[in-house]
Amino acid sequence: MATKSIRHARAIFKLPPGGPAATSVAYTCDHQGRPCHSRVTFGDGSAIVESTHHIFSLRLLWPVRGFGEVVLRTKVVRPRKQHYSLIALLIEGQAERVRLYSKDFAKQADTLAESGLGFVRSKQFQSAERILAKLLQLGEKAALVKARSLPKRNLEFGVQGFRIDTQQALISKLRRVANFVVLPSYFFMTRPTARRFDISRLKKLARVSRTQAKINVFKLHPLLWLHPAATPAWIKELGFNQLKPFVERHARKVLRHLPAGVRYIDICNELHSSDANGCSLTITQLVELAELVGKLVKQERPQLHTIINFSDIFGAGSGIGKTPSVPVEHFLDCCELAKVPYDGIGLQFYMGLKKEFTCRELLEISEKFDDLERFGKDLHLTELGFPSSWRVDAQSFFPTDHPAVGGYWHNPWDEKTQAEFLEALLTIFASKPHARSVCWWDISDAGTAQDVSSKFFPHAGLFRANSDPKRAWKVFANWSKRQPNSGGRGNRRS
Repeated sequence: MATKSIRHARAIFKLPPGGPAATSVAYTCDHQGRPCHSRVTFGDGSAIVESTHHIFSLRLLWPVRGFGEVVLRTKVVRPRKQHYSLIALLIEGQAERVRLYSKDFAKQADTLAESGLGFVRSKQFQSAERILAKLLQLGEKAALVKARSLPKRNLEFGVQGFRIDTQQALISKLRRVANFVVLPSYFFMTRPTARRFDISRLKKLARVSRTQAKINVFKLHPLLWLHPAATPAWIKELGFNQLKPFVERHARKVLRHLPAGVRYIDICNELHSSDANGCSLTITQLVELAELVGKLVKQERPQLHTIINFSDIFGAGSGIGKTPSVPVEHFLDCCELAKVPYDGIGLQFYMGLKKEFTCRELLEISEKFDDLERFGKDLHLTELGFPSSWRVDAQSFFPTDHPAVGGYWHNPWDEKTQAEFLEALLTIFASKPHARSVCWWDISDAGTAQDVSSKFFPHAGLFRANSDPKRAWKVFANWSKRQPNSGGRGNRRS
């Protein structure tokens, strides 16, 4: 997040009495909804916002009794006065979103907003909060009603297979549900030293999937990822003029040694994110690498469906600039200008942990999918995961993080909420014209995180550690079985 030269616009949002004095996630978006650089501080019952844009909305993780704790957004403001009521702008902003999304619910939204603003004026803040909860519920109802009225896309369902060779008790269940298995291709596995190229792990997992799970279709993840946790020190020390030819040589070698059955490939992963910028590159350089690997895959393996994969898809704290983090849409715009060849947009969809994984409500999720439709590419939910427990998971990749930091949807996370959220998410996603595939990341809660290729998200398995299925597994399996080509041996468009 930028911390200098940002005092272009300043506004103070008065927090409602009885609410939290601060929140872990707060940022601004411009009038088109794109995240922009800002500084948000809390003190004396207020949120003080300084933004690079003269017109903006404030977005922040905020608890609303009767609904949950999700990221909310205010009405867009052009600061002409110093103080604003946060809850009044949240009510106005939510009513406007419902009105724009669905004419069928517009009148109800306006009636609720009028009532809520009346409560704010009379300083009945608890009553105003109840109105905000009703508006949020109305927005989710509008999103689900619209989704259910539209034709459903035929989706493919995949699972991450990085530990499939140790999950014998689950293989028979996966066989009946999964269309494809994700295989790992991280630099720390394939290029541990400058002189070593090793894809033996990848090939072993493909063999286990094929012979034991009877799943013959695979996705490679990823061809290019520069996250510090997954990139050996020797690669991080390369300058861009050395890195680029290395990436080309590496990509060619991987493509020539791919196991049979690979249909999908994440050509690059998280290049828009500062967290994954282990080589300290500019956006121009990162797009240049995306162009390189995109063209190379089309030359070497033109039948592969190529995906640009993204984390932090809502862009909290990002902004348009020369270096990451930048919003997903901005990075894709840069790829379009550079004529990067790719077929699909991959969206990591973790919810309920840390600022990158803060919980979102269904209307915002639907709006995000709609925003991405303009690129005309297939949409993939590449990494699904949200908690099934309201406690720290010391065995995960985030051993000290509590889900409370990322908020919750309707109720603190448990197995019932995990399953209900998955059902609602799939209902909305399947209604989008370019929706293509869904992949759940952590199959089971068993195991201990050793690196990013092992147990990842806290309590996010579809199965408990003892291999008993959770409710979310039943949701996932039922959705997959309803598709025309369910199961690992099913074939679909390629």
